[in-house]
Amino acid sequence: MPGYVVEFESSFGPERRLFTLDENRALHPQLTQVLEELRQSDRVVEGGPDDTLAAYWNGEELDLTQTLATVGATTQRPLVLRMRPKPVAVAAPVVRTQTVDWKRVILPSIEGAIGAVLAWFASWRLADIRLPLRTSNQVDLGVSVVLVTLIAFALFIGMIRRNESTTRAVLPWLVLIPACGMATALGIKVMTNTPDVGQFLLGRAIAWGVMMILLSLLTTAPLRDALSNRFLWAPLIGASAGIASAMVYSLPGPSLFLQAMAFAIAGAGVGIAAVGVPVWQAQFKQGGVA
Repeated sequence: MPGYVVEFESSFGPERRLFTLDENRALHPQLTQVLEELRQSDRVVEGGPDDTLAAYWNGEELDLTQTLATVGATTQRPLVLRMRPKPVAVAAPVVRTQTVDWKRVILPSIEGAIGAVLAWFASWRLADIRLPLRTSNQVDLGVSVVLVTLIAFALFIGMIRRNESTTRAVLPWLVLIPACGMATALGIKVMTNTPDVGQFLLGRAIAWGVMMILLSLLTTAPLRDALSNRFLWAPLIGASAGIASAMVYSLPGPSLFLQAMAFAIAGAGVGIAAVGVPVWQAQFKQGGVA
């Protein structure tokens, strides 16, 4: 086995000694034996308590799990032993997965539907009593105001409870109810100008579509941290919900069931338009809010 000159630095300064090393054995156990022999001669390689052994040949650090023959080290140059700090483990980058809190996305549509169903119960009694409302147009106007008010109430309470809105969310009601009354009046005017089925359905679709647009816009306005494009999606989805619910409300058949379904469609649609879609967009853009 060849003899290798081993250089090291101890408390006695730089030194070099000759050791016989096996070229076909892994370096680590052989160099550990070298350190033990040095320790017996009162030589300790300079380094800290947590440092690890490293070996260099021709200026390059050697893999201590390999053999001298494998790494290409020869006796022509000395082996240099040093103690170096342990390599710091680099933390793997955290990969953020895009997860969506579906509860916050879906719950508003349920809240809107619940508010709409409560409005259906209230308007059912309103249509039966007809007091102080005297005409069917007045009843339609009253029903529309009740529908919009209870949908808005359910959505606002849900947002405030989840801290997605502030108490200022109640302020749009001052604009909401008069605006919905005007929209309903416009629809009623269209319905009554020409007493045919097509004109009647058109008027109701206009009235409910405009109401759900206004309701969606005013409900989504107080949302915090929502993207500005919600003011584009809210009226589009709200209008679709309003027109669809108006058509279901006007279908022939079991009127109470269809009216309840129409109200639920309107409430769920506004919940999706005003809160569900904006919350989903905000969470998706942020990479998920778990």
